[in-house]
Amino acid sequence: MACPPQRGGRTVLNSAISQTASMGPGAQANGALHGRRNVTVASPTGTCAPAGARAQPLTVCIFCGAAAGKRKVFEEQTRTAVRVLVSQGHRIVYGGAKNGLMGVMADEAIRLGGTVVGVIPALLVDKELIHKGLNEIHVVASMHERKKKMSDLADAFLALPGGAGSFEEILE
Repeated sequence: MACPPQRGGRTVLNSAISQTASMGPGAQANGALHGRRNVTVASPTGTCAPAGARAQPLTVCIFCGAAAGKRKVFEEQTRTAVRVLVSQGHRIVYGGAKNGLMGVMADEAIRLGGTVVGVIPALLVDKELIHKGLNEIHVVASMHERKKKMSDLADAFLALPGGAGSFEEILE
């Protein structure tokens, strides 16, 4: 099996949480994730190791929606992904907002004792969208600087449900 795709020398993590959508409400998605034996992760040296292998913790940049969407499964999938990342000791960097799936993601990581770093443009701070419970926050001048700072801080990238903005961020 090939290593996960790389972007500028950084690993792009593919989310296995899409399985949870087909499992239905109340399904034990966490067990399904851990039960997959063919998932691989790339180590900092670029070689692949089995998913169960302990590697150095990464800073994972998560792109997700500023709105929660109409389907509760998106919130469930977001929490599941965060549980997996935090349980493996990974730090999370994201857009720094308290609303939508971004807020769900940050709240869950904080609740689980994870480290969460936010990067938010000053314009959104002025609109009182900043999440105030983060371990670290970087206020930047523009959306362009936000994406650059998040990329600079991250070792890996994960896209969760979102809209056009999330899609644009992961493609850049």
